[in-house]
Amino acid sequence: MISHKIKARWSGNHFHDSVHGTIMLHPVLVAIIDTPQFQRLRDIKQLGVGYWVFPGACHNRFEHSIGTSYLCGEMLTTLKYLHQHVYKDPIDITDKDILCVKIAGLCHDLGHGPFSHLFDGPFFKRCKNFDKEEKWTHEQGSCELFDYMIKQNEGVRENLLENGIGEHEKKLIKAMILGENKEIKTNYRGQSLQKQFLFEIVSNKATGIDCDKFDYFARDTHHAGIRNSFDFNRYFKNVRILPVKNDEEKMELRICARDKEESNLYELFHIRWTLHRQVYQHKTVQNVEELLVRAMLLADEKFGISSSVKDMEKCTLMTDSIFYRILCLNTDDKDDIQKAQELLRRIQKRDLYDFCGEINQNIVNDNLGEDVLSKTAEKLGVDKKDIFVRKSTFNFGKGIENPLKEMKFCDKYGAETKPQVSNLSSLLPRSFEESRIRIYCKTKGQEKKINEAVKNLPMDQT
Repeated sequence: MISHKIKARWSGNHFHDSVHGTIMLHPVLVAIIDTPQFQRLRDIKQLGVGYWVFPGACHNRFEHSIGTSYLCGEMLTTLKYLHQHVYKDPIDITDKDILCVKIAGLCHDLGHGPFSHLFDGPFFKRCKNFDKEEKWTHEQGSCELFDYMIKQNEGVRENLLENGIGEHEKKLIKAMILGENKEIKTNYRGQSLQKQFLFEIVSNKATGIDCDKFDYFARDTHHAGIRNSFDFNRYFKNVRILPVKNDEEKMELRICARDKEESNLYELFHIRWTLHRQVYQHKTVQNVEELLVRAMLLADEKFGISSSVKDMEKCTLMTDSIFYRILCLNTDDKDDIQKAQELLRRIQKRDLYDFCGEINQNIVNDNLGEDVLSKTAEKLGVDKKDIFVRKSTFNFGKGIENPLKEMKFCDKYGAETKPQVSNLSSLLPRSFEESRIRIYCKTKGQEKKINEAVKNLPMDQT
């Protein structure tokens, strides 16, 4: 006989995710999700303006953050189980550690602005209202909004305290969001040496192999219609925590992958290269970005777009909705807002700039700006007011370096090994990075002339 009496109510929530299926979230995570600071991520596209080019890429930072939190918990839980039951070498991984890494994964993208990396990339680089010396990052913004969220929401504060998340744990969570840096080594020296592996799960600054990437590679390929051949579940089952020497010749516990995983990890970085080349830096994506960035720069003073990073109340409301907030503002003056509105209407009508081709990055300065624009125009023999240029860089995540240079490997017995690059040399690229300068025509009627100028460049320059 089935009893209808419920003895205890599960206070967590189940979410059905398009990539990971049904996942269960801890009550603390649910409390964080149900705040205005987290809900804003529903209105920030994961791929920025990529949605204008890839109609399936309609996913947002909201679901990516939940997916990242889930994977962070799965990875650390799997490591704990393997060390306890398979390797017979228990590691001190507590339930609180697992909860902290889940919270860090959930909150790692809180600080993203409108249209994701368009905001902290091309928009910020050209924004005159922001001090370039401050070098603001969305990770910094995530930590600041995390603190503000706790301050503004009593339910979050209560849930954190009930689960033993105090000031020390909050600092640790923010440290995991930021990843490895000197400040962490100074302030968390004991934690760093004993549990350095905690800083390799959410945001791994050493190798770039982390749960953030596992989720967005799987999610972005799924929504953009690109094949993803990397299996993060296999990776979770083929890593272990081992003591290795750090730069100061001291031992610390790090995540090490089985030596047989090396070729699979190169596949992970190849997916990154493919996504950047085919999706993130698609020539039409960069075209739409230029129009939108120009519109946001014109509207910045009126709407306080750039200043929102210093005001968490404004930041909570600063999302992709800025597009229609600018477009719907009534103004009679022929001011910057009208110019911005015209640029946004061009995006809606797909009245984009003409793409005229690309040239070898080596023939111009590496630093995009007035100098590279002038040099490109001079090389082509055209007026610089008729063009705009965008640099496209494709790599494996570590610039010109081999991305696995900093990765730690071990054999099946747990002994540290070196990457076997020689065994894979025929499969690896000669260079891990390539850069191009893309040229677009801004002036109607000049596109044919600029196209011809690009075509007439010597072969080693195109």
